[in-house]
Amino acid sequence: MTIASGCPTNKPSSLTVPLQLRATQAPTAVSFSQTPGRVYVAPVQDGRTDKDRIGENQENTPPTPIYGDSSPTEFVRAAVAEQLKNNGVTVVASADGADAVLAMTLNRFWAQESPNYDAQVVLAVEVRSRSGAALWSGTASGHDGTFGRSLSAENYQQVLSNAVVNAVSGLVAKPQFQEALRPHAAAAHAPAHAKKAKKP
Repeated sequence: MTIASGCPTNKPSSLTVPLQLRATQAPTAVSFSQTPGRVYVAPVQDGRTDKDRIGENQENTPPTPIYGDSSPTEFVRAAVAEQLKNNGVTVVASADGADAVLAMTLNRFWAQESPNYDAQVVLAVEVRSRSGAALWSGTASGHDGTFGRSLSAENYQQVLSNAVVNAVSGLVAKPQFQEALRPHAAAAHAPAHAKKAKKP
C-alpha cells in the first residue's frame, strides 16, 4: 500500500498586485504648531535593491514572487501628497510655486507572506528650499501586518497601504519636519541676493 506524501498545489507562479491605496488604518491626526508653507512633492527616487518585486509568498519552495502593476514610487508619492493635504498642508503642482520641496528616496517597499502578511516601507526624506538648500533630512518608516487568504492581492494592498500611512504619520509628527515646512525656514536658506535687493 502506498501513502501519498502530499498533493500538488494549484498556486500561481507569481502574483501581480494593483497598487492602489486601500489603507484600513486611519492616519494619525497631526496638528502643526505653525502654519506650513506650500509644499511640492517631488517624484520619488527608487533606491530599492530589488526594483522588480514588491514582495514574496514563502509558503512554498521556491517562494512565489509578488509584483506591482505600476511603479511603487508613484504609489508612494501620491499617498504622501494625499496625506499631507489631509493634515492641512497645501501641496502644489510644481517647485516654482512652493515654499519647500519634499524629496524622497524609496529604500524599501516589501510585503512578505509566510503565511501571515508583513509589510515594511522605508523612505529617506529631505526637505529643500525652492533654491535647493537642504532644510531637514531624516528617515520615515512604517510597518503593518495581518492575516488573510493565501496570495490575496487585497491583503497585499492593505498591508503596504497601511505601512505607507504609518510612515507618513510618523514623518509629519516630527517637530523638525514641521519646522522645515514653515515658509520662514525656506526664506532663511535663500541666496543673499534674493533676500535683499542691492541699493542703486
